[in-house]
Amino acid sequence: MQKMCLFYPNESGHARSDPILDTQCPSGHVHTFYGPQKFHPDTSNADLVNTNPAFSSSPWVENQSLYWHPSIYRQTIEGGQTKNTRVNNLSTSPYYRWPAQGTPEFDQLVEFPEGFRMIAYSDQLNADQGGEVGGNLLVECCNLNPATK
Repeated sequence: MQKMCLFYPNESGHARSDPILDTQCPSGHVHTFYGPQKFHPDTSNADLVNTNPAFSSSPWVENQSLYWHPSIYRQTIEGGQTKNTRVNNLSTSPYYRWPAQGTPEFDQLVEFPEGFRMIAYSDQLNADQGGEVGGNLLVECCNLNPATK
């Protein structure tokens, strides 16, 4: 099994946007984005693919995918007032795995179809204990075009 972590040196921005869940309205909370600086709700696959790498936080010119997660805030009390401060530089990384070259599985690999969207999450107790062989990561593929499912 081949593995690759795409560590991003910094985020590309923060916004109340979630281009998978709603392509017209703001999100109910702030997200931190990595990759192209194109995270308006109506951002399209073509917008991402055609991004000038100078306007992306991706260290890989070939990968102009957009990744995001809910922004994380640290809450403190200062002078009796609650203060919420966004936490930056989280060293967030998408993680890819694929079969080794020369195996039958490798020959069956295909790229994600145009417009591919995915949400990965887990709400199970001890979800952080799964590791590479754990079965508690849930993945939802959100292809908007039923013909590409």
